[in-house]
Order: sequence, then structure tokens, then C-alpha cells
Amino acid sequence: MAESAVQMRARQVLAELLSDWELCWLLWPACSLARQLASQAPGAWFDLDGEPDSWAQQLQAFWHCHRDTPQPLVVVLELPADLDRLQALQSLATPLPWLVVLLLDANSWLAPVPASGGWFQRNSEPPTYAWSSWLRQWNLDFWGSLSLEEPKPIAERLDPLMTGAGRRLLHLHGPTATPAGHQESHRLLLSTPDTLEAVFLQQLPDLIQESTALLWACSSQMPAGLSGLRCHPARAASAAWGAHRAGYFPMLAISAGDLGLALQELLPGLPPGCLLIILEAGLCWEPGQDHLSPARLRDLALLRQVHGLALACPADVEEAAQLVRLSYQTETPFALRLTQAPAVRTSLGSVPAQAGRSHCLRQGQHAAILALGPMVYASLLAAESLASWGLECQVWDVRFLKPLDREALQQASLTGHLLTVEEHCLQGGLATMTLETLSLMELTPKVHHLALPATPPIPRATPGEEFGLDADGIQRAMRKLMGLATSML
Repeated sequence: MAESAVQMRARQVLAELLSDWELCWLLWPACSLARQLASQAPGAWFDLDGEPDSWAQQLQAFWHCHRDTPQPLVVVLELPADLDRLQALQSLATPLPWLVVLLLDANSWLAPVPASGGWFQRNSEPPTYAWSSWLRQWNLDFWGSLSLEEPKPIAERLDPLMTGAGRRLLHLHGPTATPAGHQESHRLLLSTPDTLEAVFLQQLPDLIQESTALLWACSSQMPAGLSGLRCHPARAASAAWGAHRAGYFPMLAISAGDLGLALQELLPGLPPGCLLIILEAGLCWEPGQDHLSPARLRDLALLRQVHGLALACPADVEEAAQLVRLSYQTETPFALRLTQAPAVRTSLGSVPAQAGRSHCLRQGQHAAILALGPMVYASLLAAESLASWGLECQVWDVRFLKPLDREALQQASLTGHLLTVEEHCLQGGLATMTLETLSLMELTPKVHHLALPATPPIPRATPGEEFGLDADGIQRAMRKLMGLATSML
């Protein structure tokens, strides 16, 4: 089969990047460009033939013959053609101790997850290999997923990658459009550039029942497909009580930035069964605003003061839909907090949401991550990467901040180490609620927190990664909590 222009271009980009290095040992099974690199560093390129199993064994023998060389063995594997070679490496009885694997994924066969500890297969068939167990068996350090369309970040990453020690892997992908014939992933796939909030509002008309009175107390325009009564934030609670007395189910939408205006009326409480939808929470800037509104940083802290109000923070669109349905079945009013995080589609939230209950997505005995809302999936990816170092972490989708699930907190505390992760300021949110509840339960695990700073003001368009609110940041925080030396990682 003729090689595509995309593959040829991807190989050329990688070859140009590697040409800056005087590599001792380079194995690139599918590409003659490796021979060109040998002209810059004589002896850098070598060839091994045979079926995948014998290829892996030859590779192991080659390494043992040259193990005193103070440079890593660099192996370039192309996907999906070299997937069987990747599997063969797993079958080796003795993993190679000093190895750099560059996965060249020109057609984006794997769905990249930026700044994470892993990724998930893009097609809908069962996973071809157990990626997380492969990482764990080899203690392989994942160095990210970078686009071949941006060579500069790859060049910057290669410097520490080539000079470090241990077993490392870097995923280099091409255009991220779904390849022909591939289906949507049933594991995890970033759906579109749309946000969790935007996709939820698109689905909301299908979730609204006939007895519902939608009250729109946001300054923004009501989305297409929704119809309801517009009201001022300062009169939102009065409108909800009026709808309740008229025999309707009040569904009140309000921007997190307007909570200051609404709080005085909200404080005494909302009618039974009312659903308060909080929009534009977390890292969301208003047009023309240079810094993040303080109310968006503290919306959960403010809402905790509302009498009798439960606080729910969905991790994905399906979970948000479940919580809307749940609101019709309970007399307790609760707030549904939505953010500008990317919308995700996943089956990980297949356990139906229960009032006041958290959901354990991953088991582990060494530590527990309590994640709120959009931080759940970054926490899962971080936990998978930490597992490659032998650190098994529970991951909890907290779902309800108030009331906080005490059974879940009891189970998480048995690990002795807790990390809370939230897109909210440190004061008054998940971190505060966790410490307060631990104190009431007389539990004393070691606790660390990741959150947004309350001060100084956060400049416009500052990403969550600046505050460690991504998979890499969560990994670093957990290593610090567990007292693991940075030099080991």
C-alpha cells in the first residue's frame, strides 16, 4: 500500500527533530529516514528484522550487549502498523531499563488528550492492548501527547526526554480529525469545542417536563429552543416562589457572576424541589472584563449559605441530565453548577446519580482524589499515570458538595491521603467542606488541595493549567502529598 502524504510528512518532521541529536542507538523499523540520521551520528541507526516476538527478543539482546552506553535506546514506532511490536515489548520477561519510545501517530489513530497521563483508543472496538497495565508493568513515564503540526513544543520536550533516565514515552500525533471508518470512543473522547454548559443547554428542552416553569435570570440571551419567563437576578427567588405557589416546578437559571445580586433573596431558601441552574461558573470571563469576577470564584461558597439548598456539580453532560431528572423526584431544592469545561461523552458515569451520594470511579489503596465537576476526568488520567509508578489512587466523582457523602469520605480516608481538586477558590468550596466534615467525623488523613486562588485577581483567559488544574498538575500535587522525590519522577 502506498504511503500517504500525511505519513511521509510526519516522518520528515520527526527526522528533522532527531537530526539535532547525536543518538547512540536509534531503531525505526518502518522508515529508511533513520539511515539519514546515521550520517549525523555514525552508528546511530540499526535494523532488526523478524516477526514482532522475535524482534522484541533481538531488541532485548541488543540492549544487553550495549547496556554500558550512557545513552538511552530510542525506538520509533508508527501506529497502527507497529502496534504488534508495542505488544511484543510487553511480553518481554525483563523490561529494558533505559528506553525512549516515540509513538508516531500520523493519522491520529489514538485520540490525544493534551497535558495528561494517558489517552484512550479512538475506535469503538475493544482496546487492542491493555494500555494502563502496560504502563504499570514497565513503570513507563508518559511525557504527553504533542502535535506534529507544532514542532517547536516537541523540540522543547525532546531535550529533557533524551537526557533523563528511565523508561519514557512520547506520543506524536497528526491532525486530530477522526480517521475514516473509526467510530466514537466508548471510553473517553472530547466531543467538540462546545462547553459542558452549552451542550447541556442544547439538551435542556428535552429534559423539561410540562409542569416546569423556566425562569431565566441571566443577562445573556436565552438559547434557542428554550422558552420561559425572564426575571431580574435580584427577584429570582421571588419568581421561583411564585411559580411554586401557582403549581409549577420552578427551574431557575442564573449566572454565577450575578449571585451577589440574588443572594439576599436566596438566603432564606428556595421552594421545595426547585432546580437552580448556575451558569458561567469557574473560569469564565465576561465580555470586556480583564479579570475574573469574584462571584465566579466563590459561587459555591455563596450558595452553601442558602438555607436547605443541596449543591450538585456534574462531571459530564449525561450526569447533568441525570441530576435534572433527579430534581423532579425530590422535595429538596438543589443547585446544578455548570462550567466552561469541554463537553465530554463517556460511559464512566453509567451509575445513576443518587441524591447526596458520590461515585467511586477508580479503586486504590495508597491515596484518594476527591474531584468536583470538570476535574473528574483530569483526575482519572492523572491516577492512571500515577499507577505506572506503583501509586494506586482512588478517584471519586464527588457529585454533591452539599451534603458531602460521609460514607465516601470514610472510605477515601482509609487510604490516609486525600487530595481535593476543584475549579473554585480554596475557601468555601470542596477543600473547606472536606476539612469541616473530616473534623466532625474525627478523621485525620493527610489532606492536600488544588483550587483556584482567591487573590490576586485572575487575568483574562488564564488557563486552569496555571493553577495545576490538569492531569499533570494533579500528578505533581499527589506526588508532593505522598512525599515522593521529584528526581524519582
